[in-house]
Parts: sequence; C-alpha cells; structure tokens
Amino acid sequence: MQASALEDDEANAIHDTADGAAVFSSGASVHLLNDTRDFAPNPSRGHVLSVDYAAYRPAFGSDNTFDVLTTRFGGYLGLDPKTTLAFDLYGDFRAGAVPWNELSALGGDQRMRGYY
Repeated sequence: MQASALEDDEANAIHDTADGAAVFSSGASVHLLNDTRDFAPNPSRGHVLSVDYAAYRPAFGSDNTFDVLTTRFGGYLGLDPKTTLAFDLYGDFRAGAVPWNELSALGGDQRMRGYY
C-alpha cells in the first residue's frame, strides 16, 4: 500500500503545481521576416531572418505572465553549381512565469531533421 500511495503522489505532481492540471495561455505577438533566399525549399544563395515576440498577459486572458522571443538566421552561399554552404542559428528564449507546457523543447516538426 505504501508504494501505491507514493506512485499516486508522483502521478499527481503536475496537479499539485501552481498551474494545476490545465493552463490557458493567450497573448499578443509580433512577427518580423526578411527573406532573400532564391528558392525557399532548397536555397543556394541568400538569407532568412525571422524574429518572433509574444507577450502573454492576464489582460489577454492568459493564466500566467511571460514573454517568448524566438529568432532564426539562416545563410546560404553557393560555392559552385552543385555545392552550397549553409548555416542556421536558432534561439528560443522565455522569461517570466512560464507554464510547464510552454517551456522550450528540443526538436519538433520544424527543427532537428533526422531520426529520434
């Protein structure tokens, strides 16, 4: 019986946080984009700069007050007709009372191509 009670306590760990079992996040955001790539799906020259900022506030209906800044800079340089030098810098920054389900994650459907 003792082990079962401990397992129940661990299973309810999220329920016992300040946010509880569910959190609602709502805010306002701004998206800035500068894209000079020659062909977005497979570029050989140009760059892409993306900056996204979101402010989650109770005034917008959010349960928590926090900010999210996501940046990306990708550069592409064609060395010859079959070779392209490319790089990608990505940053995801969050500050304030960020709920557990809004924390940064590694990878996803838009990042970290390959096998998990």
